[in-house]
Amino acid sequence: MSNKPSRVNVPIALASLIISLLLWFVLLPQHLTTRIRTFNIPLHQYGLKSEYSVIDAPQNIVVTARVSEAEYKDIIDHKPYAEVDLSLAKKGKNVYPTISIYPPDLQQKVLEVGKTVTVSVEHLGKSDAVVIATPTGKLSDPSLILDELEVETKHVTIEGLDSDIARVNKVVATVSLDMIDPHAPQPIEVILNPFDASDRLVPNVTIHPAKVFVKPKLALSPQSKQVFVQAEFLGKVPDGFVVQSYSVEPDRVTASGPSRILKGITKVSTEPIDVSQLTSTQTLTVPVQIPASLTGVDTREVKVTITIQPATVKGLNPSDSASKSKARPADGDNGHPL
Repeated sequence: MSNKPSRVNVPIALASLIISLLLWFVLLPQHLTTRIRTFNIPLHQYGLKSEYSVIDAPQNIVVTARVSEAEYKDIIDHKPYAEVDLSLAKKGKNVYPTISIYPPDLQQKVLEVGKTVTVSVEHLGKSDAVVIATPTGKLSDPSLILDELEVETKHVTIEGLDSDIARVNKVVATVSLDMIDPHAPQPIEVILNPFDASDRLVPNVTIHPAKVFVKPKLALSPQSKQVFVQAEFLGKVPDGFVVQSYSVEPDRVTASGPSRILKGITKVSTEPIDVSQLTSTQTLTVPVQIPASLTGVDTREVKVTITIQPATVKGLNPSDSASKSKARPADGDNGHPL
């Protein structure tokens, strides 16, 4: 094998050198030549007082600078940003100057002098509120009902923007009855939620404390039974007239309440009916009186027909009046003459 060195192809080598020189003199000026370039950079805020909060501000700003390609790449590598000083910020929408731009090389080359941004600031406030406990779901034992939800911490503080706090109509602790052991009810820790007047959740406010304990109190489910309705009268009919009879429709209603209370109740009364101006038969719609010991009756009003006759009618005593009807008829005797 021959050890003779290979010959250099002079024409090809010379052509390569010429091309390299051409590229050097063409591209180098482009690399060093400056031109206007755009930078979209983050905007940082500082100096805002603790009683204020920014509710609207640009996240980025756009600046232009005359830089070369090399400078542009170097600036981008340094992650440029701008700063705005909000130490003198006031409530509302105002314009503030950008104080500085980093890196300094970009600050010096920025073409816009006095670049400004619009920032909206609102005051942060506090307000007191009372917790309302609301049940949802149902108990697993149908023989029991929820009697009361007792909130251990009733008074809380709401914090947030003044405009958001003003929207809060109530603070609610929603208690799921499904979570309660009906035979050994224990206090339940519940998250508080703020709602407006339309029962919509109000965001961006903080409640302190965020949770409260609610103690459920249970009672036996109310029972029901039918009882008679007795008309209650007030005064007496005018002279020359007598009450011949009265009737109640319906004469029975279904009353609800604790079983121990229902055992001792056989009738309920109407609101007092004033008969002092009645000179003829009348049918009146009268409310039923509901004793405080009962939870309710299924019929709140009844019709009472009072039959009134002149005292000259044979067999009637002119001295008869509703005022003498204090001795009530026995249960079921509605409709008998007074």
